[in-house]
Amino acid sequence: MQIGRRSGGTFRLPFTSGPPRSSRMALASFAIVLAVSVLAMPFGSLGADADRGRDIVVEANEVLREDAYWLAATVDFFGSSERDVSIVSGNAEVSGDIAGSLQLAVGQGTVTGNVGGSIRVIGGSVELRGDVGGDIIVVGGRVTIPSSSTVTGDVIVAGGDVDVRGTVQGDITGYTWRLIVAGTVQGSVDVNVSDLDVRSTAVIQGDLTYHTYLKPTISDGATIGGTITDPPNYPWDSLLNPTGLFGPLLRVMWSLLAGAALILIAPRIASAMSTNAGSYVRSGILGVIGIVTIPVLAVILLVSIIGLPVGLLMLAVLLIALYLSQIAVGLAIGRFILPKRWHDGSRGYYLLAMTLGVLAVGIVKMIPVPWIAGIVGLIVTIWGLGAVLMLFSSVITPPRSQIESA
Repeated sequence: MQIGRRSGGTFRLPFTSGPPRSSRMALASFAIVLAVSVLAMPFGSLGADADRGRDIVVEANEVLREDAYWLAATVDFFGSSERDVSIVSGNAEVSGDIAGSLQLAVGQGTVTGNVGGSIRVIGGSVELRGDVGGDIIVVGGRVTIPSSSTVTGDVIVAGGDVDVRGTVQGDITGYTWRLIVAGTVQGSVDVNVSDLDVRSTAVIQGDLTYHTYLKPTISDGATIGGTITDPPNYPWDSLLNPTGLFGPLLRVMWSLLAGAALILIAPRIASAMSTNAGSYVRSGILGVIGIVTIPVLAVILLVSIIGLPVGLLMLAVLLIALYLSQIAVGLAIGRFILPKRWHDGSRGYYLLAMTLGVLAVGIVKMIPVPWIAGIVGLIVTIWGLGAVLMLFSSVITPPRSQIESA
């Protein structure tokens, strides 16, 4: 394979003056997603203690002075660590103290030792019986904080169940399927949750703010020092429920996969969507009209036997359009980010544009500022829905831009 060529006595790399090839942009898209995944769960570093096997046991008299990364069927940690520990296993028991942070991706886990840094839990069922000096970050699974435990930092949740019976000195924030508060929260609670249970033993010194689609259970005996806020839910909220399996991190990944599939299977539709989203005013107006009128018309048709199939079809189209809206907006934002000279109409270009745009929207929605996720989500929904609905006019008048096969 030719890597470069000599011209006029100097060595030049190919394609440096023009846009990168489709394959290179597609690889860049894949690399970006892979890099984000690696940063979320860092493995491997210089001087780290990495091991894998069926069973790993660290005896009580052992002291680890380097980062440890373990992959095994079972891990029993009875010693102590001066650095970070990362465990991927079916079952894990951590009874020794860890001065650094602890990463857990386990089926079943118990942490009775103290952790000086943060604890990050990815899936599985974990009970944290020791004290935590940093934050607890939960991505899926179930985490229990018993009455004997104290968390110095915050509890940040992106899907799954959390049962808080101990003391949290910071805040509880994020997206969760079920949240039980039976202990003390010295900060505030601000969550998107499907099932909220605040019990009589709960003490929340700050505010309690919740977005829920089911009636919460807040005991009369619970002590809440601040205000209780239940923001109203709008029609599009129930269609884009951000809890559980549709937490912010997983939603970004699903959007990237859906967008990649759309571009690979139906590139001309992806091209039309991105072009339509570029017409901000028109797509915005059509999005507002669509999100208001389509549900009303569908309900009217559903009450009649003759119109039942059409009503169901309209609702199905609306759901598909709402999901595709984030991809359409991602494509438009990505095209704005990338240099115009890179726009060669290939699948690789659209893959890279979609990846950058969807990630940009997802990152902005994760900014810990009140209402930012809701406002951005509403804008993306209306803007993208209008762009998708404009595809119907494209059926009559096909767009001029065409995508060449990569």
